[in-house]
Order: sequence, then structure tokens, then C-alpha cells
Amino acid sequence: MSRQLEQIQEQRTAKRHLELVKTIEYGLLGAVSHSGGILSGFTIKINDGECLLVLKADFGHLHRVAFVSGEDVGTVLIRGMNLARRDALNWKADAYYIDND
Repeated sequence: MSRQLEQIQEQRTAKRHLELVKTIEYGLLGAVSHSGGILSGFTIKINDGECLLVLKADFGHLHRVAFVSGEDVGTVLIRGMNLARRDALNWKADAYYIDND
């Protein structure tokens, strides 16, 4: 029975790794595009066992940010992609945007 549980855990881990690769390679970019924006960057802050993903996107001439929190880097990236796919991110004006043109 314990080998069966190990196999289930291995399958879950493999599925998460595949989801994370998809997110990084094209998923996050595509999900934000689905929301109507162009992903211009993101940052991840790690503090005391919590991670914060800050997504930056351009919506026409509007520069916006959205925040996603979670317990680790993989979780916030995947959660950010899933929220963007469902148009569930709360985009706010980017108060720190600097126009370099």
C-alpha cells in the first residue's frame, strides 16, 4: 500500500512540475493576453514563508499591476496564470510606472 501512495505522490509532483513549466514558458503570457493585456514583467518577493507575485501589464496606454500571494514561488506563478485565465485578477494603476520614451 505504501508504494501505491508513493506513486500517487510522484504523479502529483510530476503534474505540478509540468504545470509550472507551462506557466513559465507560455501560460502566464497567454493568460494575461486573454485578459486583454500584454505582460510586461513580473517580480516575486519572498518573506517569511510567503511569496508575493507582482504582475505588470500594459492595457493599451494604461499600465497596470496585479498581486497574487501564496506559500511558494511555484504556487504564486500557477495561481497567477489561473486567475488571469479567468479574468479574476484585480488590476490596479501602476503608481511606479516610468515612461522611458
